[in-house]
Amino acid sequence: MEQIQFHKNGQWTLTKSEPKLIGKTESGKAVYDKFSHPAHDSFTKQDHLNAANLHHGLGTKGDLGQAMHHMKAAGIGGKIPQPIPKKAA
Repeated sequence: MEQIQFHKNGQWTLTKSEPKLIGKTESGKAVYDKFSHPAHDSFTKQDHLNAANLHHGLGTKGDLGQAMHHMKAAGIGGKIPQPIPKKAA
């Protein structure tokens, strides 16, 4: 994964980092801090809900954005409900 960091002096830095494992879905699929990983392509609706709950539990701004991404992928767009549903409808 690549990340560009812009500095106040007009310079920028490109860094590469491996995704960080934050947990697993109930079906055993790996959930990483960013959704751009190979396992993400095979997530079911339930996997997305599990991932959204994992990200939401971490509570950082970036994780809340990741939770929103998984909610949209699970077909529950808009705002993140409180609490996020545990089971797919």
